[in-house]
Amino acid sequence: FQLVVSTALCLAVEPFSESSLFHLGIRNVKYERPLYVGDTIRSKLRIDAVRIVSNGKMRVVETSLFVLNQHDEQVASMQRDSMFPVSVSSEDFRSNKKYSSSGGEKYVSPDEEARSTILKDLLVTNRHRADHFLPHQPSLEKGDLLFHTLARPLGLSTSLNQSILYKNTHPLHTYASRYDNGNGLVACGGFIIPLVLGIASREIRFGLHEEIIDTMHINPVHHEDCIGAMSFVMEHEKKDLNNGDEAHSKTSDGRERTMECLTIRTFGVKNIDIENALEKIQIPLELVESRECKPREIEHLCKAHVPVLEGKICSRTTWKVWRYVYK
Repeated sequence: FQLVVSTALCLAVEPFSESSLFHLGIRNVKYERPLYVGDTIRSKLRIDAVRIVSNGKMRVVETSLFVLNQHDEQVASMQRDSMFPVSVSSEDFRSNKKYSSSGGEKYVSPDEEARSTILKDLLVTNRHRADHFLPHQPSLEKGDLLFHTLARPLGLSTSLNQSILYKNTHPLHTYASRYDNGNGLVACGGFIIPLVLGIASREIRFGLHEEIIDTMHINPVHHEDCIGAMSFVMEHEKKDLNNGDEAHSKTSDGRERTMECLTIRTFGVKNIDIENALEKIQIPLELVESRECKPREIEHLCKAHVPVLEGKICSRTTWKVWRYVYK
């Protein structure tokens, strides 16, 4: 899933991307059809809106990105927000241009019924694999807060190599001689999100299907910053994809199998030992639950209630994962 997201973003690097000031985040990321080894993908980019921010000095460009396979089937879609200086000509954005296939059909996200069918096929296909790898997996509940045990840095060499591979050519990510011989370089946000969700997946496994609802970058990550994560379970739903068929709700050895859909908010946190630093600290619900919250508001909440997190939260991702749990 994360590989598809990163590849799709690199395929949609615009000619004017180096004038971008900030990558604000991605939204509504949906993996709609399976991709297999040997498939060839391409992308279509549609500019949905260009708006001036309140200070009048910058504009936010909202785009939709569609990923297609070699059969011209849509396999993934997402929305992305980027910030540019007002000095960039609005003509560069071609804000009313709509991209379509050769047959004139607009690229749109599939309807809920179509997506439900795709999801069901994926879950049924992976059922026995999950049974084998997950002999015991407890359910998570709404309100659970997880401090993930894994943490790791994103090194300079790795970041530079990936920036070249994925066409992240903004000078802030690659121009070492301009930014303090590399010490001032900032790691690309497109690398931080997969790293943080990968850390979270250690405790939230085995995910059969994922969707990203939204992402937000809060504080920059420099190379060799050590990245950890904590997650809050916002919603928990039990799913019946077997139409009540009891035979398909049990494993071959008689264990009960349940499908659950979790809506999770995961925070990437840098340069602190999360387990020890936060073990005895009350995390305010406003920090982990608030759906509309800007980066500066998150910083204010941390300063007021959890000072140890001030300046330490690098990302916030709200995502869904479908998985089996067993009794």
